[in-house]
Amino acid sequence: MDFAQLPFAKHAEVDLKTLRSLEKGGRLPSDTTLNKVEKVFHSMASHVAAFAPSAAG
Repeated sequence: MDFAQLPFAKHAEVDLKTLRSLEKGGRLPSDTTLNKVEKVFHSMASHVAAFAPSAAG
């Protein structure tokens, strides 16, 4: 088991089996699942951006 998948699945409120299947290309996500996963990615990107050096220097 990839331990990074479990917290991500929990945060996205998506079943771990569903997440694994999506990653392997075994299925296409429903609109609901896609929105949940996208929301987590946007949240993660916001957190990363907060620690990135500013362009102004």
